[in-house]
Amino acid sequence: MRLDQYLKNINPQLSRSEIIRDIKNGLVYINGFKKIKPSYLIKENDKVVYEIKEIKSINEIQPDNFRSLDIIYEDKDVLIVNKPAGISVHPSINHPEEKTLVNLILHYYPKIRKVGEDKLRPGIVHRLDKDTSGVLIVAKNNETFFELKKQFSQGLVKKIYLALSVGVFSKKEGLIDLPIGRSSQDPTKKVIVKDIKGIKNIKKSRLAQTKYLVLKQYKEFALLEVHPLTGRTHQIRVHLTAIGHSVVGDKKYGFKNQKKENYSRQFLHAQNIRFSLKEKDYEFSAPLANDLVDILAKLK
Repeated sequence: MRLDQYLKNINPQLSRSEIIRDIKNGLVYINGFKKIKPSYLIKENDKVVYEIKEIKSINEIQPDNFRSLDIIYEDKDVLIVNKPAGISVHPSINHPEEKTLVNLILHYYPKIRKVGEDKLRPGIVHRLDKDTSGVLIVAKNNETFFELKKQFSQGLVKKIYLALSVGVFSKKEGLIDLPIGRSSQDPTKKVIVKDIKGIKNIKKSRLAQTKYLVLKQYKEFALLEVHPLTGRTHQIRVHLTAIGHSVVGDKKYGFKNQKKENYSRQFLHAQNIRFSLKEKDYEFSAPLANDLVDILAKLK
């Protein structure tokens, strides 16, 4: 077994990217040697030492009111917020002091601290990328948390995003059906798995489907309504890049004109979400963020 996978199996609270980073930073020793690659294959009688940093839980992180919380709706079961860009949804083990949306939520709703399975993500049933804005659901009790988690896993929660992508589309709408897996070169990135050969590779990829509709075609860009039918990490960004239409401003996945136009972040906004709870249908929307409105106003 690979070293990074072995350490992940015995430290499930850590992400694989965090483990790989620790290996590269010399925190892992094999038989006394620390210059080891994540791909090193564990052998019988190997002595593995992992200098894990002190793990802080959310209980040790004080709630913070560093900015106002944009609340779209709330009742006794759910809190619907409009997440701003530039803020992570929850802290990570390696960066427990980062100011995140969870810290802000706990300031206003301290009881949410006890909701869910992970102390780093109380009440969080889904997430948005740090530089993605828009509507986000937070569960206010465990009954709601586990019900919504089940609905997300079954694809019952419907989400609509707005994205500005590069290029001219030949078709007004389409379906991107390409499996997504983790990059072997960069554990923080996802990639399209184009050629699946055998069970080993299938385990490394997951089904991913994205529908899109061209709302407006500009000279060099297109404004899209995007419906992710599955919920893979970075799915929209990876899928649009795969068909040659990267999200504008997305430094990680191929947008080339970042410096030319000085886009501060990727043009991706969670506009709408629909779900059911206790035999009641819910639908919420978040207005397009001001920085994205300004970008559209300048396009021809």
